[in-house]
Amino acid sequence: MEDKIRAAFAELHADEALIDDTLAYLRKEAKKRQNGSKKFSLPMRLGAVAAMILLIVGLFSYNLYFTAVAHVSIDVNPSVELTLNRFDKVIDTYAFNEDGTNILNEAGLRGKTYSEAAALLLMAIEANGYIVEDTLISVTVQATSNEREQTLCESLLQFISEKILPVQASAEIEVFPVTAEVWSNAHGCHVSPARFLEIQELMDVDDTATIEDYADTSIRQIRRRTQECRDGHTESNDSNSESDPQNEQGHWQGNGHGHGYRGGH
Repeated sequence: MEDKIRAAFAELHADEALIDDTLAYLRKEAKKRQNGSKKFSLPMRLGAVAAMILLIVGLFSYNLYFTAVAHVSIDVNPSVELTLNRFDKVIDTYAFNEDGTNILNEAGLRGKTYSEAAALLLMAIEANGYIVEDTLISVTVQATSNEREQTLCESLLQFISEKILPVQASAEIEVFPVTAEVWSNAHGCHVSPARFLEIQELMDVDDTATIEDYADTSIRQIRRRTQECRDGHTESNDSNSESDPQNEQGHWQGNGHGHGYRGGH
């Protein structure tokens, strides 16, 4: 019996501590029942043990299914996030803005695989008129392993490109991983990781910028504002260089984050 129990838990990838604790508990319960009643037959004891095993396995499976292993944030103007389990199923969704809330209410993504969810999400985004000329679709992935991050980034870029570029050839698509720290900080500010990073870059060149000021601004617009500030810095530094021969270079250096995977123009 113990061998069968160990085999059952092994298929669920349970650790040894959980298996040992379960077996110890079952032995204890079986001994108590055996000492407490001689009329408690072997088939009845086995049935009780089997029911207990099914309960424990069911609880373990439930926990396994609803454990988050990846977060995929998609920012067009609707800004939403999908939480995935180890089976690549959507177990939770999150909206960073009102447009995102409306899209999620319309799409119904929970329980879908991430590819099915992405297809439904893009369909709803396009149907609501968000896919226009020069649209920027920015996707971030935060996962429990580098391998999972890479797989998700590559497959999402290919999948989204195949869905969007035939409809809007001028669209730009970028997919890149972010750290757990960036993901957590972005959520604390109620913005997507991609938007959070863009605002951080803007704040490096514009002392007056805040996350609150640009939380509802599109990533494309934030980038344009950042570039304007950079250009202004360059002009100012060029002017200072002409008036002060010792000042040969501008002092600003961006902290740009690398976009791992790009599609579109």
